[in-house]
Amino acid sequence: MMVRTKKNSILILLICFILTSCATRKDVTVSNNNQKTDFTGKYIKDDSPYKTPNSKEVHILSNGEVIYKLDMEIYGNHELKGVWTVKEDTLKLSFNFPPKKTVGFVGIEYGEEKKKDSIDLTIVNEKGEDIGGNTIYINDKDYFISSKTLKINPSFINKVKIDFYGETYEKEVNKYVDTDVKIILTPNEWRNAIYDFVKTDWLIQDNRLILLKKGDLDEKYFLIKR
Repeated sequence: MMVRTKKNSILILLICFILTSCATRKDVTVSNNNQKTDFTGKYIKDDSPYKTPNSKEVHILSNGEVIYKLDMEIYGNHELKGVWTVKEDTLKLSFNFPPKKTVGFVGIEYGEEKKKDSIDLTIVNEKGEDIGGNTIYINDKDYFISSKTLKINPSFINKVKIDFYGETYEKEVNKYVDTDVKIILTPNEWRNAIYDFVKTDWLIQDNRLILLKKGDLDEKYFLIKR
């Protein structure tokens, strides 16, 4: 009886050890032609025998992180960090990209002192800088912005609209304004174009990463492991 109990205890310890090992080990292999291959490492865009001013390196790290390097003639050098996941033979790279566009807006700050004759409209961007050379519309009447300050008479203002280099920004006011006013324009902002050059979906094949576009294989675009 004691012999059987001892054997059972050894078996239980062995099972626990195997389960623990499996839980802590990260699988970084993929099956190709019935063989498992470690695909972590550095991959480069090989354009030889031609040389281009643009290059790309993708470093797949065994800890689940990815380092994506871009050397662009127009946009300069950039290094992005993210994580990777793999399902069967498909590699997915994930990055915390900013949105393509941050929508701008107009903010208004009102003074405290009421005035009878004229009020000052200070018109600046979010950094407090002059936005001269543009046009502001107050109740659909246009004023050319030539300096930070514009003088108008106290009046009921329905809305403020700014034409900023061809883009229009509006702010509803709907109140009688008889104090100085500071109008702050935060323009639309677009993210750096380099994010459009980052490829995230790849097929793992031997020592190459082949680009996947919406699930379709692009065999002409691939990275080679170095």
